[in-house]
Amino acid sequence: TRGDWLPKADKAERAMIAGYRNGQTMVTEIVALYPVPERGNPLTRTVAHVVQPEPWRLVETGRVRTSVGGHTVVLNTAKIARDGRQRLVWWFYIIDGQPTGSVLEAKLLQAKAALHGERRLGAFVALSTEIPDTIESGAATLAAFAEKLAPL
Repeated sequence: TRGDWLPKADKAERAMIAGYRNGQTMVTEIVALYPVPERGNPLTRTVAHVVQPEPWRLVETGRVRTSVGGHTVVLNTAKIARDGRQRLVWWFYIIDGQPTGSVLEAKLLQAKAALHGERRLGAFVALSTEIPDTIESGAATLAAFAEKLAPL
């Protein structure tokens, strides 16, 4: 619906947004693919358009350790709000099949991929859900979804 969370992935080669429902719970997933290596790659600069797309405003950020498709990863988190509604957003990167929540590690993985000389794709992945009553319930929803992601 109009006004829902609609993130942007600037200069992505391809971006997909999908919604998944389980009863009353809905998770929105965005996957943006970027060529690696590429000079000035915007992969690690996508966050602002995902965490704070107008008219949403950033409330707080953090990090959480969780399982993503069988890998234990520390992900970035943000709580965003608008018009009395709140959403929880988790995001991370996948470079050469390796997930990371760290911008620095993502850049190092891109540099490592550049040494191989062949063109590969890196991904920016964000998951989001409305926070119905407590942030813990939103986190449990995203953790359950992340655990079931296909192997990376």
